[in-house]
Amino acid sequence: MTLPVMLLAGFAPLVGNALGEIRTSGVAQGLRNTVKYIAPFDPATGKWTTAYLGGGLLPLIIVGVVHRFIAPMVNRKLAAARVPLLRL
Repeated sequence: MTLPVMLLAGFAPLVGNALGEIRTSGVAQGLRNTVKYIAPFDPATGKWTTAYLGGGLLPLIIVGVVHRFIAPMVNRKLAAARVPLLRL
């Protein structure tokens, strides 16, 4: 069993922003506000914007691309070095 560190790290900004929104606005409004970090739609203004994508969707896309193309090389080297439980 291994732990995919990069994929978990991609969710960190989204979870942090969601918790911050829930703390400041309450659960129902906080979850509605969290949508703006995933989709390019801001529910507060009702307009489409890409201003908040860096806090949710963009890190997930970057981590997914890096995981797909770079991680196999690094993971082989980690396995050859017998590093336990850690994979990109």
